[in-house]
Amino acid sequence: MNPSSASTAIKQQARALGFDLVGITTAAPPTHLPAFAEWLATGQHGEMHYLQRRAADRADLQRVLPGVKSVIVVGMNYFSDPPHLSCGPPPPAARGEGRGEGKVARYAQGSRDYHDIIGDKLRQLAEFIGGETKWYVDTGPILERDLAQRAGIGFIGKHTNLISRQLGDRKSTRLNSSHANISYAVFCLK
Repeated sequence: MNPSSASTAIKQQARALGFDLVGITTAAPPTHLPAFAEWLATGQHGEMHYLQRRAADRADLQRVLPGVKSVIVVGMNYFSDPPHLSCGPPPPAARGEGRGEGKVARYAQGSRDYHDIIGDKLRQLAEFIGGETKWYVDTGPILERDLAQRAGIGFIGKHTNLISRQLGDRKSTRLNSSHANISYAVFCLK
């Protein structure tokens, strides 16, 4: 299969699995790597020590998956009506109704963790692709925002979040009327 038809097939399969966004890019170092290194060096990461522990891996995807050539980035709106994620509508208390105890964040609503829901779909995509792959749902030593921007999923806004023109960003619904809680997952393949 030639690279163009493989790319098309992978994107079609990702969308069939329920991903709202899908893009493919190279495994070249992230463009924001120097800024990230300075951010770490000046202690801006606070108590998130795990960011510094795997900083070298974030700089070079070859350390994560030797021989990696391409990166697939997918995005999914993880707060939708069923059956998209099979998590169901939020209960009244989560919507801020009832005893006035506040709202529950959209990503925390439902019966399953979004890492598990998206991870299941990434496993299926890995089976479709075959070969050696590695994937993460915002848990790996990678700079997924940079990769997502380079893959054409969206752009990095002044607030440093990735914004999709189709779905908005993780924190704002002002860009469009859809719920804009998106998780970006990165899929590396040789």
